Amino acid sequence: MTSPVTGTTPTTPTTPTTPSTTSATDSSQILGKDDFLQLLVAQLKNQDPMSPMDGTQFAAQLAQFSTVEQLVDMNSKLDTQNAAAGQSQIAQQAGFATSIIGRDVILNGAKLTAVDGTGPRINVDLLGAAKTVHVDILDSDGKTVLASQDISGVAAGSQTLTLSKDLVPPGTYSYNVTAQDQSGQAVTVTGNTIGTVNSTLFQSGQVMVRVDGVAVPVTDITEILPAETTSAPATTH
Repeated sequence: MTSPVTGTTPTTPTTPTTPSTTSATDSSQILGKDDFLQLLVAQLKNQDPMSPMDGTQFAAQLAQFSTVEQLVDMNSKLDTQNAAAGQSQIAQQAGFATSIIGRDVILNGAKLTAVDGTGPRINVDLLGAAKTVHVDILDSDGKTVLASQDISGVAAGSQTLTLSKDLVPPGTYSYNVTAQDQSGQAVTVTGNTIGTVNSTLFQSGQVMVRVDGVAVPVTDITEILPAETTSAPATTH
């Protein structure tokens, strides 16, 4: 009698299946119109022939498919329109930035730029006439006062003032400003940045202008001064 042959190859242990990490990602994705159509066709193929899908239910699912298709088309058109609007806005900003090269502009924020041989300019907006405007120029940390200057007899409104040229070394600084009227009462005053637009550039998808050598977004400009505007003299007090 022939003995049964016994296999000597050891059985490879079954490796536990690692849970798929794509299911969570797939489940979070919104089904498109093609996916919806595939599901509908699969449902029709696998329905019970003895109990087919109700016509009303089938019509409702077709209506849902049509709605999904319309929503996908609408989103596609909106994306196209948004992209076109963004390009148009950039083109408008670039044209605007180019048109103001050489003009003086005002920006939010109390900063000034000092260069050799020229006194730094500031723009102040006074709620009332001031007997004295006091300016403190601060270092890069915005805390230490590097230099100060008092300016006498400044009218109310937006005023551009030129400070003494030897106050600080060349560079960009921030400043604080206070004001007092004839009776010694405080006058509300806001300090702004004023400078000349030297050039335009694109940076990180933004249209930028170089104002006195410092690049800033064109959207930071709050006012464009008339071409003939000159700075008011700064009289020390």
